Amino acid sequence: MTLPQNVLYYGSPDPLPAQTHLRAGPLSLVFEAGDLRYVRLGDQMLLLRVYVAIRDHNWGTVLPAISKLQMDTGSDSFRITYDVANRQGNIDFTWQGEIAGDSAGTITFSMDGEARSTFRRNRVGFCILHPMEVAGAPCRIEHVDGSLEESAFPTAIAPQLVEGGQVKPIYPFAEMRAMAHQVQPGRWAEVRYTGEIFEMEDQRNWTDASFKTYGTPLRLPFPVEIKAGTRIRQSVTLRLLGEPSLAAAPAGEQQLTFAVGSQPSGPLPRIGLGLASHGQSLSAREIERLQALQLSHLRADLHLADPAYPARLRQAAAEATALGAGLEVALFLSNDAEAQLAALLPLIDELNPPVHAWLIFHQAEPTTSERWVRLARQYLASYDPQAAIGSGTNIFFTELNRSRPPVEALDLVCYSTNPQVHAFDNLSLVETLAAQAATVESARQF
Repeated sequence: MTLPQNVLYYGSPDPLPAQTHLRAGPLSLVFEAGDLRYVRLGDQMLLLRVYVAIRDHNWGTVLPAISKLQMDTGSDSFRITYDVANRQGNIDFTWQGEIAGDSAGTITFSMDGEARSTFRRNRVGFCILHPMEVAGAPCRIEHVDGSLEESAFPTAIAPQLVEGGQVKPIYPFAEMRAMAHQVQPGRWAEVRYTGEIFEMEDQRNWTDASFKTYGTPLRLPFPVEIKAGTRIRQSVTLRLLGEPSLAAAPAGEQQLTFAVGSQPSGPLPRIGLGLASHGQSLSAREIERLQALQLSHLRADLHLADPAYPARLRQAAAEATALGAGLEVALFLSNDAEAQLAALLPLIDELNPPVHAWLIFHQAEPTTSERWVRLARQYLASYDPQAAIGSGTNIFFTELNRSRPPVEALDLVCYSTNPQVHAFDNLSLVETLAAQAATVESARQF
């Protein structure tokens, strides 16, 4: 059976959202599914995306349904209006959107919404994404009290600290009414907000390729109940300040050309797989196909408080041997870790698994503390002193960043990535690839 092209390319039979390329004077941009994307001055990205987000009490995204879309576009200006319904479960929120861009390069995006039901929300309103390429750029913050502050986008990924259950940014992008960043010497791009107090987080913590500005501040309690009939009005305005703007590159679809050579241009990373999620042993055909990949390792997650873990290790050892790959074993410990590690050793002696690395986690700690790593090393180093012992977090890089790992006790530092933490459309997923490198660069500074 031949699969449809969209399934092969994007994993879904649904067509990609339609894109409309627009101009606002010197700026080029794209309108897609109610959002603005890729606002550029020449070849310089000013904003990655501007959109309205409706998040339920669990941070779930309530998807929009767009109707009555009207577009009036010219060679250097445009006006778009549309209606949106965000409905899911007991949530019923509707709003009217208007986006206008003029020949001077000013773009205004406004929303006027009403809750048609009573529901709990964590967020309702605009999110503005600055591209991660602005890292290090000077910026000016206008706070809601009228004070002004000179700052710069962080180069290394800025951690989000948690104090008293509240998230606390360590940089001054909070309580904002407006912010501007330097595009070129003497030229700035300002974003001004109304209808809410806005703050920014470094989304590279989750491998998003952006810095996200959003309301409501996380210092305020959430979720919050929104009563039926509540009106919410917000707007975002982008304008250029300073020297005359550069001419924008022609708006339109960019063509890419790929050239595949006989030799890789650089070293390839070690690539492995986890045990099959269905829990069954691999078939002979599956083993034959996976052998062709020349995998570096097979990962097995062992929760030592689970009495079923020995069977999982037996399966992992057999399959790694059949694949000609090493084992990467993630051990999840409890406070009874010493007894659990002692019980593990006889099984290791029996199986002699081809372990290349042990990853040490504690089931109650987002980032593993040093005591558990040193305890595991006491037991595991006697089995194979050549096997690396590592740790970090089995969650997101953000956990590693806010609670730094005990690097002096480790042979390697690890963390997981998940490209669809904040968005799961095709473009956003692709954008996260570049941000993975940013997490590696920041982790190396530890």
